[in-house]
Amino acid sequence: MCELSREDAPVRWYKDGLEVEESEALVLERDGPRCRLVLPAAQPEDGGEFVCDAGDDSAFFTVTVTEPPVQFLALETTPSPLCVAPGEPVVLSCELSRAGAPVVWSHNGRPVQEGEGLELHAEGPRRVLCIQAAGPAHAGLYTCQSGAAPGAPSLSFTVQVAEPLLVKLVSDLTPLTVHEGDDATFRCEVSPPDADVTWLRNGAVVTPGPQVEMAQNGSSRILTLRGCQLGDAGTVTLRAGSTATSARLHVRETELLFLRRLQDVRAEEGQDVCLEVETGRVGAAGAVRWVRGGQPLPHDSRLSMAQDGHIHRLFIHGVILADQGTYGCESHHDRTLARLSVRRECPVLS
Repeated sequence: MCELSREDAPVRWYKDGLEVEESEALVLERDGPRCRLVLPAAQPEDGGEFVCDAGDDSAFFTVTVTEPPVQFLALETTPSPLCVAPGEPVVLSCELSRAGAPVVWSHNGRPVQEGEGLELHAEGPRRVLCIQAAGPAHAGLYTCQSGAAPGAPSLSFTVQVAEPLLVKLVSDLTPLTVHEGDDATFRCEVSPPDADVTWLRNGAVVTPGPQVEMAQNGSSRILTLRGCQLGDAGTVTLRAGSTATSARLHVRETELLFLRRLQDVRAEEGQDVCLEVETGRVGAAGAVRWVRGGQPLPHDSRLSMAQDGHIHRLFIHGVILADQGTYGCESHHDRTLARLSVRRECPVLS
């Protein structure tokens, strides 16, 4: 403010040699002989040398605007100490009184470096330190300091990382023997009950599917293989942490027996013949074989075989005298025999 000797004397205001213009950030006031330049919300950049020029005389003012010290505002909800399990994420955050203020993070007195699962963020006035997956090395005292000057305001957080729980197998897998087509269920008890486990079969990781079910009941882990086939036999393993247990699965072939057996057949030379049997269950392709005189059937275009569920048939087209003999149908568990007799075709006399 300056005061003139005459109320109506004109004045000009200058800052750092340039005439100022009135705005929201700079207000010029006059009350009789008193002239004022007002900075309603002074910022550091508003500082400088101001001149009130009345023509024959001038008044000089040097203005210095200093920033207020950075302060930490109300604490956020992060508890201290912050206790986390191994592998869990950690987020430490605080809010400053000025958005652009620099901060320095330290861990147990050493500057924090970004990388290897640790990130630093600035979100307006908030400063955030993120640990993606906590490990034992991340435990300790974290400090966020406003600037690097000694004695600057700071805020500290204590992070505790729990010791990883030791996974134990309370019981081992038991070997199983099942019949072909039956279900096989393996069980194992683990501790703690929520421990992560992996099932393997013959060294390959098992995933759920139409024939594979995995379940948990408290501390029990259950693997069920539905409708076991001979090819499912092998080693089943449950792996938990650094421990594992294995057991063998044996699959016994179900007996393939003949419910309806071969019957003797008489035919005339040139006729088509069908030999037929019925099995107690549907066998896989090749589960039964046809023989003649105890030997595999010869390669002959007149011979053909077919399967329709439980029914197995042998067709002989246009039988000849050489076809007669004993025919058999065999499985690994049963055999049935029948005699084919062929009569010579009698010539018709005219």
